[in-house]
Amino acid sequence: MSMTIEQNIQDFLRGEGNNSGLADGLLIEERIYHGPLILNADRLERCTGPEPHMRYRTDAENFERRVAGIMDRVRNGGNLFPLLVNYERGRFTINDGNHRLEAYARMGIQKIEAIVWITASDEASRSAWEAETAAFL
Repeated sequence: MSMTIEQNIQDFLRGEGNNSGLADGLLIEERIYHGPLILNADRLERCTGPEPHMRYRTDAENFERRVAGIMDRVRNGGNLFPLLVNYERGRFTINDGNHRLEAYARMGIQKIEAIVWITASDEASRSAWEAETAAFL
């Protein structure tokens, strides 16, 4: 029996992804998942990092250490879970994968594997996704 995208996300977040808070949050409301998709990096917004404008600020030293580790893993052929991206009214915000996106950017990787989710009750975002999909993907 194959797993659903939602089951894969939950397994990753509660395991290697070490982000049970997001895993719990995703279960609060029904989500619509798309992917994995290949997205252009320039459309993705980080929300975590040491920069002052980040929603979730992290220690610069820890951030750099994690990004360097991901870069090493990519260089050595390691597989990484797709970024988890929330699409809301035209914006693609990374909810899990901020360190991975930074590592990809430093390595010049512009096409990024991601799973995009939309909150099912957000009709405006669902309509915007449908209108934008052909031009973006």
